[in-house]
Amino acid sequence: MSSQRVLNSSFRALAVGGSMSMGSWLYQENIGRSPESRNTSPDPNRTVGVLASTSAVDSDTAGNMIQESLFSILPRPNITMMDAAPYSKTHDRDEATKPTRTITYDFVIVGSGSAGQSALGTLKEKCPSARIAVIDPVRLATGKEGRSVDHYKETATGFNPKLKTVQFMDDTSTQLKYRYGILLATGSRGAPPPLELFQTSALPRVFELRTTELLGNSMKRPVLAPEHVRRAMLGSTSKGAKVAILGSGWDALDLACVISKQGRRKPTMVFGSQGPAWNILPQYLSSELRKRLVKRGVDIQDRSIVRYIADIDYLKTKKIEMHTAKSYDLLDTRRTVLDMVVLAPDSFGNKGTAALPTRQIPEKMKESGDGRPWYKTWAQLAKTDDLEPSMIACFEGDGRVVVNSELCAASRVYAAGSVAKYPNSATGSSAIAGE
Repeated sequence: MSSQRVLNSSFRALAVGGSMSMGSWLYQENIGRSPESRNTSPDPNRTVGVLASTSAVDSDTAGNMIQESLFSILPRPNITMMDAAPYSKTHDRDEATKPTRTITYDFVIVGSGSAGQSALGTLKEKCPSARIAVIDPVRLATGKEGRSVDHYKETATGFNPKLKTVQFMDDTSTQLKYRYGILLATGSRGAPPPLELFQTSALPRVFELRTTELLGNSMKRPVLAPEHVRRAMLGSTSKGAKVAILGSGWDALDLACVISKQGRRKPTMVFGSQGPAWNILPQYLSSELRKRLVKRGVDIQDRSIVRYIADIDYLKTKKIEMHTAKSYDLLDTRRTVLDMVVLAPDSFGNKGTAALPTRQIPEKMKESGDGRPWYKTWAQLAKTDDLEPSMIACFEGDGRVVVNSELCAASRVYAAGSVAKYPNSATGSSAIAGE
């Protein structure tokens, strides 16, 4: 059996990673629509069904994905019909910055979230001799992966499907090469927060559940993995810190429930909709959920927008103050004194985006960038020539990778989790993997 057929079977059921979707964005409900060595090799005979056994996919989801899809009538290679990069330039490097060292692996996984960890665990189980590389800028190795797995705390900003290579943002002298396949599992995120709403000195106390920033950013904004943000908030509230959660989706609700149960001080939730999970749940369920949160002591500020967040000295202690106003009456304002703020913008469904923050800012935008990153889709990152289309196709609205029912985006390239969309023949429309 060829390696390509083996991988097609392996990645068929890997539709995970989108179970934690974020809440309503506080200052504009739909803003989330705005703009991802050893010589031993695995035994191909043992790689069959490498990822089909993952428990994160139920039988109904797997059955729908295996059904006849729109891609069954299209040619498999080089899906390029939706490659859209209006003013993006190629990321060809100068001679001085071209990679001088190439490290070859059997598999490369970009992203170490739910989908990435599921793929890694199953690959290790079914193909223990495989050499695997995991790339994630905010998650560290756990130490339990074994010697056959290498972790790179880097951001992948160069991807050449033809040469099967991946380049890094910071370590430009090194590139990775894969033999059998690469999995894109970088997830999705909400809209970047408007920095005009924050005093610069208050930004170190503002966290994002799904970061839209880069490590070492000039604004000194903290960049952490979602699980690290939750752990930090729980530890702080258990010592008496006051936290505000901006959003009302699944991630925001989960964090609010945990803090209200285990923390010494109850959290504040601020969102622009009429109730929690308003765009996800029926109205009566959203109303009932709101009642239960209030009963737990959660301070609910619904139909509210954030006017400004500033750094203050409160009782000889550094705090931040948040000024909010009702969306239907801007004169109805409120001031809340806090220790930290957690941003949980909506990334559920088409409101999220799979575009990734990069430093590849167009020349005409650098002057007005104010140190903020530039966002690119995987179609733009995989574009190697201005005269040729990208081998990776992405949806124009949210930047998610176009995959077929086997989660294949191109030859030996797969995408899983909320970064990918596949055609669902049961509904007649595209569906986000894992949601």
